[in-house]
Amino acid sequence: MPSSDADAVARVRDALAVHPDTRALADARIERLPGGVVGRGWRATWRGQRWFVRLDDHDRRSLGADPDSEARLLQLASDLGIAPRLVACVPAARLLVTEYIEGRAWSEAAFADPAALRHLGELLARLHAAPIDPVVRRLDFATQARMLEAQVEVIGDARLDPLRRTAERAWQRLASTSLAPRSVPCHNDLHPRNVVEDVRQAWLVDWEYGGLGDPLFDLAPVYERIGKCKPLFDAFGEGYGTAWDRLAPQMEDACWTYNYVQWLWYRAFVGTAGVTATGVKRALERLSDRLDAVPVEAQSTR
Repeated sequence: MPSSDADAVARVRDALAVHPDTRALADARIERLPGGVVGRGWRATWRGQRWFVRLDDHDRRSLGADPDSEARLLQLASDLGIAPRLVACVPAARLLVTEYIEGRAWSEAAFADPAALRHLGELLARLHAAPIDPVVRRLDFATQARMLEAQVEVIGDARLDPLRRTAERAWQRLASTSLAPRSVPCHNDLHPRNVVEDVRQAWLVDWEYGGLGDPLFDLAPVYERIGKCKPLFDAFGEGYGTAWDRLAPQMEDACWTYNYVQWLWYRAFVGTAGVTATGVKRALERLSDRLDAVPVEAQSTR
């Protein structure tokens, strides 16, 4: 094992040893998990069982993360049967441990599968209908954007001002067409890597940026992939329910602003953490292309 990997595993073991619920896992076999842009996940194997371990190198509160709220929301989602079981969350150590799902992450191909989309719609409908836990933080995407804009402004990026002006118009349109109630439990980061499927079902993982908020921003990444294909649109709607059709007219703006907040996050992450990983750069390029390509002024007429 290269020394850098050995050092990283040692840090994981040290973090696990601190908490009583994870102390035994400090002696487990620790393996870095592949995939992901940031790459901070580990698999711990102990006495025939496997656990997922996330250990952050940086405090992500400045980027909108809230570990205490994440733990509460993850517990709620686990109780609903749509997320892995929470073992421990130790904010001071930047440590999260959950049940490990023995399955595979979705690829883009899953979003072309009507049955998979119907199932995803069912999971999100269950989440969005769940009782509100007052401990879970409220997360407003427009407020999140302004917090990240301030960080990108300090870093400096010529793209920020024109994108911010476009975003303000989109936020205004979304606010003017708001449908109540707009505060439900949300995942807020539904890209394919965060949907893991085993032999039983699909599971939603990585709840770091979840909170009580507008369901539009859970639906936007789904709509972006399938919105122009009626059979797929209808399949997801069968799972999600009648609200899917009701929310669809706002999806163009929701998709653009969702991508804008993602772009701000990656730009701020690069600036604050000094990350230069190829995956992060590619994510920024991909999001930049989406922000250029989507005609945000046009509203969906579906």
